[in-house]
Amino acid sequence: MIELAPITGQALLRLVRHGGGTDMGLPAPGCAEHANGVRIGWIEPGTWLLRCPLAQLPTAMAAFAHHNAALTEVSGALLGTAITGPDWRDLLMTGGVFDAEGPGFGIGRIVGTVVHHAPVLFDRVAENRIEAFVPASYAADVFEHWRRRCGRA
Repeated sequence: MIELAPITGQALLRLVRHGGGTDMGLPAPGCAEHANGVRIGWIEPGTWLLRCPLAQLPTAMAAFAHHNAALTEVSGALLGTAITGPDWRDLLMTGGVFDAEGPGFGIGRIVGTVVHHAPVLFDRVAENRIEAFVPASYAADVFEHWRRRCGRA
């Protein structure tokens, strides 16, 4: 069984690091982690996605303000859904080019791929929980594709 639930009440920030500077303690490529109430995931070279409750947005922005990085609020650009249940791997591999059974996609891993002709970011936050983020312009189609696959359309 698979459950799909919208992810709401979160702020999303794109952090782009400029030049060298301090390590900042950011996750390595392909990794995501929680730090001080913020979920930080590497999404491409020099770029991370920060997620936090809306109420923590000022704190999250202040935490990175003194670093050699640019923060852009992108909450309206991506929509998220939580995918839970023991059969989540089957859903992630339907209509896409992603091997959810690969040993490298463990807890704390984040990956970008294409599903149903749309870019998707998968963040494995727990054994049976994936958080998927899709550009807002594609989200309705991708989420409907998953609902149909789960027999909920």
